Amino acid sequence: MYKKFISVGILSLSAILFLHGCSSEFSDKDRNDKIVRVENEIPRFSGSDPMAILLNAFNNMLNLEHTRRLPKASLNSLMSEYKMPGVAIAVIDDFEIDWIKGYGKIHSGREIEVRPDTYFEAGSTTKIITAALVMKLVEQGKLELDKDVNDYLKSWKIPDSSLLNNKKITIRLLLSHLSGLSEGEGFGTREGEVPTITDVLNGREPATNAPAEIQHEPGTTWHYSNFGFIVLQLLLEDHLGSSYAELMQEYVFNPLRMNRSTFAHYDKKAIRDEVIVPHDENGTPHERDMNPTIKAHGDLLASPKDLAIFTIELMRAYNGETNNLFSRNTAREMLKMSRMIKPEEFHGLENMGYGFGAFILGEHDAFYFMHPGSNNPGTSSMLIANPRTGQGAIIMTNGVQGILLNEQLVSSISLVYDWPSDANTE
Repeated sequence: MYKKFISVGILSLSAILFLHGCSSEFSDKDRNDKIVRVENEIPRFSGSDPMAILLNAFNNMLNLEHTRRLPKASLNSLMSEYKMPGVAIAVIDDFEIDWIKGYGKIHSGREIEVRPDTYFEAGSTTKIITAALVMKLVEQGKLELDKDVNDYLKSWKIPDSSLLNNKKITIRLLLSHLSGLSEGEGFGTREGEVPTITDVLNGREPATNAPAEIQHEPGTTWHYSNFGFIVLQLLLEDHLGSSYAELMQEYVFNPLRMNRSTFAHYDKKAIRDEVIVPHDENGTPHERDMNPTIKAHGDLLASPKDLAIFTIELMRAYNGETNNLFSRNTAREMLKMSRMIKPEEFHGLENMGYGFGAFILGEHDAFYFMHPGSNNPGTSSMLIANPRTGQGAIIMTNGVQGILLNEQLVSSISLVYDWPSDANTE
C-alpha cells in the first residue's frame, strides 16, 4: 500500500510538471504569436496632410472599432518608409513586462543593434518622471502643491504681469500646464557656451530662446509649457540644495532600480555605443542638440525597460500594491484629471485631459495615462498604460517620424492585447 501511494504521488508530480511545462510552452508560443502580430498588423493611418495624419492617429489610436478597419502594415516596411534606423518596444501585460524587443540600429552608419537596454531620448515623456519626483517630495512634506512657487524660488522669480490678476502660480498649476506660462521652445545655445537655467528663463545669452512670460491668467487656460517644468527644476534645486539629477537618482531611480536612466549623460562618453543617435526626416544622423542645463522638461536618457519598470510601479501604486514610489493616494492625485483639454488649446486634441505630468484618457476599465515625447533633430518616445488592467507599452525611436510610428504601434498593441476601449468606440 505504501509503495502504491508513492507511485501515485510520483505520477501526480509528473503530471503537474508535465502540465507546467506545457503551460510554459503554450505561454511562450502565445507571446511569440502576439509579437509577430504586433510587428505585422500595424494599423496604417494615412492622408495628404502630415499634421492631420498625426492628429487622427493620436485621437484614434485606442479606438479599436476604427483601427480594426484600417489597412495594415509591417514594422519593417514602416521603418523603411519613415527612414527610421532604430525602434524599441516594451509591452506590459498584467502588471509585468511581457516582452521587450529592439529593432534596427542605434546609428544608420554603424552596425550596433538596438537592444532592450539601449539608451533612448525620452523627450517630453520626461515630464511624467519629473511629476513623480515632485509628488514624492510633496508626500514627504518637503513641498506643498498650493504654495506660491516664488516662496521656494531663490535665483529667479515668476515675472510680474497684469495677466496674473493677483493670482499666485503654484506647483499644482505648473504640473498641470495651467500656470499661464509661455510654452518655451528652441532651447539652443551659443556655440561653445553653456547657459544657466536662469539664462534660459530670462532668454539671455548664451541661451538663444525667448524668455519665459505670463501669457494667460493662472488656472484659466490649459497651455502646454516646457517652461513650467524648467521652473519646477529650478524650484527643486533652489529649495532643496541638490541638483535635479541627484534628486531624481535618490528618490526615483535608486528605489526603483532604474539603472539605465540618467540625466548626467553629457559627461558619460563611456556609454557612447549604448545611446541612440537622432535622425532627421531623411534618415541622416545628427549629434544630439540639447541644452545640458535644463532637464526636467525633456532631457531624460532611459532604456525602454527602465521606463516599463517605472510605469508598472506607478500602476501598482495607483492600486495601493506598493509604496516604493509613493502611496495610493499620491498616485491617484497625480493621475487625477486636472482639466479636460479643449481641441483649440492643443492642436485639435480630442477627448483628452491632463493630470500632473500625464495626459489622461477615458474612464472605468478604459482609463489610461500617457505621455508622448520628441526631441530635435529626431527622436521620439511614447509611454502609455492602463492602471485598471495592468496593460501598457513603451515605444522609443531614433527618427523624426517616430511620433506617427509610435501612435500606430500603440494601435497595433492595443488590438493584439485587446485593451479596453469603450470610451473611444464609434
